[in-house]
Amino acid sequence: HYDIVSTLLDRDADINATSSDHGTALYAAAGNLENRIVKLLLDRNANVNIIGGPGRRALNTAAFSGNIEAVRVLIERGADIDPNEDYFYGSALGAAARRGHADVVRHLLSQSWNPSRPMKTYGSFLSAAATYNHLEVFQVLLEKEERVLVLEQALQAAAQRGYASIVKAILD
Repeated sequence: HYDIVSTLLDRDADINATSSDHGTALYAAAGNLENRIVKLLLDRNANVNIIGGPGRRALNTAAFSGNIEAVRVLIERGADIDPNEDYFYGSALGAAARRGHADVVRHLLSQSWNPSRPMKTYGSFLSAAATYNHLEVFQVLLEKEERVLVLEQALQAAAQRGYASIVKAILD
């Protein structure tokens, strides 16, 4: 509801208010593909790096939902590149890998994201992509991966679930 958000901001609503359950307004807009509202909030000086909600940052929720436009805008407006924080998916790259958003993964890697950062839930971004049979994401990450243990973990995850295309990509 763009007009409502605009009206509330005109009446001095706290643009950076946080909630442990719902994050910030920017977080909600980015995660719900409301890019017009994302831009409005950023134009009104929303803090792009506030931590709140289960996704931790607006950039993480944008990546998780595959919102490439918001990912680009948030980075352009100063979102931290690959912050070291305690987040379920490790970072925005992990969220995008888990959900199979290859365009977001490519963009984050082009922004100097670390493809080797450990991921709490799956061990690695590569294993997250293998676990959910996201072949295109897997292939993008595979180009950056040289650690044998990570490749073995991804092979195990894909083989257990019967994802032949992922198994073949690892073995090739």
